[in-house]
Amino acid sequence: MSTDIKKVVLVCDTMNEIDDQFAIAYAIGSPSVEVLGVISSQNTLVHGSRSVDIYKEEADKILSLCGKSQIPSLKGARGPMESKEDVQESEGLDFMISLCDSGVDFSILATGPATDVAMLQLVQPEKIKKLPIIWAGSFPDKETWQRYKYGELNARADIQAWRVMYESVENLTVLPGWPGVVKVDVDSDQFVSELRSKSHELTDYLALILEQWCVGKKQLDMDSRRKNRKVLWDIVNVSYYSVPGALKMEERPLPYIDATGAMHWDQLGKSRAICIDVDNVAVMNDFWSSVDNLT
Repeated sequence: MSTDIKKVVLVCDTMNEIDDQFAIAYAIGSPSVEVLGVISSQNTLVHGSRSVDIYKEEADKILSLCGKSQIPSLKGARGPMESKEDVQESEGLDFMISLCDSGVDFSILATGPATDVAMLQLVQPEKIKKLPIIWAGSFPDKETWQRYKYGELNARADIQAWRVMYESVENLTVLPGWPGVVKVDVDSDQFVSELRSKSHELTDYLALILEQWCVGKKQLDMDSRRKNRKVLWDIVNVSYYSVPGALKMEERPLPYIDATGAMHWDQLGKSRAICIDVDNVAVMNDFWSSVDNLT
């Protein structure tokens, strides 16, 4: 565990699935991280025009259950970028601009579509140069993109923001779902039991939303091998600072992304840090340690 406490802003599509809720709790409980604010990003692909409102309500609930209602919870842009130059006013963007203007040394842990981070890049291109941005999304190579491109929503929910991230953000770290982050999966029944054993309103709620998610998943998923598993994708963003040794990173060149979201691996740009493997045991041990700090 790092002894250097990192100030972070979480940018989450809370309630797209349920992983953001776990990530928020993990970050608040981690002694390695200080959460300055939670910005609810849009994901209109999943929840339509009210996505930001729905996500903020859920973020507020998690903050309250963590005993941290005083942490600012803000709405980001209401919809995806219409072009690579599109900037929408939002309280989330204003919050990040104010942090940049005040000289606060912070990082962004983005676990949803990159809309608000890309807009910050457009309005604060100089001040964002050294700002660490750790984004959960995209793909590490052509083969992974071809196999999973319709299953990854963070990039697809705002293609223009994805393009801005890849073309312009200098201090970008990418945590693709595959092949590393996907390893952070749990046995749902066992995990629910462990959460409930804490006898705390936070862990009871996390157990409830996991149970509800699993019910819906079982109704849709015909692959019985996966019915009792849940990948906790978004918690790995927190692990990047809380237990950094659990992530294996490589510098890889980023491909050009066209307006349709196609990745052109024959047109490579600057290299950025890409997560290619994750130690599931180390991440989960650190997650439980952080949750114990809240319960």
